Amino acid sequence: MSEQFVRSEILFGAEAMQRLHDARVAVFGVGGVGGYVVEALARSGVGTLDIIDDDKVCLSNLNRQIIATHATLGRYKVDAARERMLAQLSDAAQTPDNSFTMLESVDMTFPAITDEAGNEVTLTHGNFGVYRESTDQR
Repeated sequence: MSEQFVRSEILFGAEAMQRLHDARVAVFGVGGVGGYVVEALARSGVGTLDIIDDDKVCLSNLNRQIIATHATLGRYKVDAARERMLAQLSDAAQTPDNSFTMLESVDMTFPAITDEAGNEVTLTHGNFGVYRESTDQR
């Protein structure tokens, strides 16, 4: 286990940390809620994250989205989230993917997407920017 996760292992135990490492989670929407979810999952040691979002960072995101900075304005949110994760987990392996075929092997999905009125969006097949991040630190 990487020294980065030693404190978590003290809290959760070696077996739980291995389960987190072996887990694969898909997060749909990496904005106000999803960005924090991705951050927490990556920092907790989840082994693989699929981040799905087709939106770009804009000025109105700066006050409420962890991935939004002046440096990320105009960039795809999945790219900003990916770079943020790689900055925390420097050994993370990344595999770009632009389809929903990977969903057959995820352990958990987290839909954090809403429409412009704030209503939760039902997940359907579509063309989303997806990055699969393996946070393997061993």
